[in-house]
Amino acid sequence: MISTFLLFFVVTQTSGGMNEKEVVTEKALYTISDFKKPGGLLLPRPMLPLDSLTGVKERKLSLQISNLSEEYYKNSIKFMPVYLRVPVSRSIAVSTIKIEVPLPPKKYGVKKWSLAVFGPRGEVVRQFEGKGYPPRYVTWDGRYADEYIIPGATYSSILTYIDRFDRKRNIIGSDIKVPGIKGKIKDRYILKMVADSIFIKNTYKLRTDSRERLDEIANFLKEHIFGMLIIRVKGDPGELLSKRLNVLYNEMLKRVPVDPARLKMEPVYFAPEDLKIATVEVVAG
Repeated sequence: MISTFLLFFVVTQTSGGMNEKEVVTEKALYTISDFKKPGGLLLPRPMLPLDSLTGVKERKLSLQISNLSEEYYKNSIKFMPVYLRVPVSRSIAVSTIKIEVPLPPKKYGVKKWSLAVFGPRGEVVRQFEGKGYPPRYVTWDGRYADEYIIPGATYSSILTYIDRFDRKRNIIGSDIKVPGIKGKIKDRYILKMVADSIFIKNTYKLRTDSRERLDEIANFLKEHIFGMLIIRVKGDPGELLSKRLNVLYNEMLKRVPVDPARLKMEPVYFAPEDLKIATVEVVAG
């Protein structure tokens, strides 16, 4: 629940010995404490993407200005508008998956075709089809049955086509695998990534290159700050899972100006039929 405070404005006028008072009540979205974080972050900078492209340029330019310079000159190098700022960190979570289609020989022609995408257990999770010769690529948002593909898991594809002699042929396509996926299901925004992209395998210690992944999660939370905020870490029950949750919680509070009570951390345990792939899932909305 976002903290609120009331602003009261009192206007007093004296006319003919009578006092007239007008009270205006406004409801604020945030308190200053919501945005006051280590490092002196204040509105509106906390909501900008972490390590933004223009932010890097601003820092470089500010270093060229003497500390004795007037604040006016330092402020003059600010790049505006703020909504054009773009995070520098490369995202590993994709919103569309480009699937290469195995192309059949042209000499036999193609009447119609279908490309089936199979999950790690052999189930069909997506199917594309068309008439004539198939395209070189098809795109997929990675979603099926109100769920997204599992980052780090291997999905396969098979092209089935009918040639001009009415012969049915199959061609095995290339494997499909992504380290992260993001999108929207109903009214909730989802970000999923492999836990090993953040933590050293089988530990709760952060990888040396984990900063980009942590910034990616933080920017995702900032983008959807007004909704529910949940981070789920999947793994086996035990101390490792608990410590991973705690590390992520503390890292996000350093990066995102949010009331700690609004950031919910949830452990998710492997079911017997699950693939043993530890993941981090962020839900907002």
